[in-house]
Amino acid sequence: MKYPLVTALAGGVGGAKLVYGLSKILPPDNLNVIVNTGDDFDYCGLHVSPDIDSIVYSLAEISDPIKGYGRANDSFKVMEEIKNFGEDVWFRLGDLDLALNLYRTKLLQSGFSLTETTKKLCKSLKIGQMILPMSDDQSYTKIITDEFGKLDFQDYFVKYKFEPKVENIDYSNIENSKITTESLTAIVNADIIVFCPSNPWLSIFPILRLPGVEKEILKKNVIAISPIIGNNAVKGPAAKLFIDFGFVPSALAVAEVYKDFITYLIIDSKNMTEIPDINKLGIKTYATDIMMGNNDAKIRLAGDLLKLIENFLQ
Repeated sequence: MKYPLVTALAGGVGGAKLVYGLSKILPPDNLNVIVNTGDDFDYCGLHVSPDIDSIVYSLAEISDPIKGYGRANDSFKVMEEIKNFGEDVWFRLGDLDLALNLYRTKLLQSGFSLTETTKKLCKSLKIGQMILPMSDDQSYTKIITDEFGKLDFQDYFVKYKFEPKVENIDYSNIENSKITTESLTAIVNADIIVFCPSNPWLSIFPILRLPGVEKEILKKNVIAISPIIGNNAVKGPAAKLFIDFGFVPSALAVAEVYKDFITYLIIDSKNMTEIPDINKLGIKTYATDIMMGNNDAKIRLAGDLLKLIENFLQ
């Protein structure tokens, strides 16, 4: 059987789940994952890449099955001890998670790029798929809020639990950042581009905003999976951001924000009444159960996606 070459744009828990499902069907060489790095930040002297790590842990099958991120069966002795010293431990890294971040930071300080560092991490964890940071340059997603002004992403997301009302998003230094050669090649060579069920503004748009990326994406056939089921997101602030930006959270709202890029939108069966309005935007739809509550569901949704791709490419 000839498999398509799939390049997935991903970030967050939803992205990690779909990528896991795809990894169980596609040969490793047929799946490239370009990961948002706008969430990266320095914490306790370490370079932390939350979205990369969510994908890495998922493909290595060591992610926390309850939280959907972080390491399974991790302990937090180091963080507890730091707290005992009087520090405000608002971002908790598990002990095993700390080990990975220590290793990443050592490699980066030794002169390796983030792409090279991620490749070494994947090799150590026996991951065959290409997990590609969107950029080796530093660009940071900043959240402009009504209550606190401009916040670093992790302050908004973790410290303030994404409660502040969002007025705008600043993809800081994005105009001076470059997509990596590896990520650009993965886009150009792909048979199909997949927008994972990740937050559009926080995971997908940081990748698309990199200079030159939008132009290349517009040349490709793109399938997106809605991060909204009914009128809610499974996790995170996606539904709230739709509201903050003047949308009713729905599959139709996802179609509206992606309408310039996508050919197909996979939606949940709960949103089937929205299909006619989505079709009016020039976007085709496929409705199924997109909840990925366990590994079987992740593989099932990935299978639905690949069947759609197969029919689309015929």
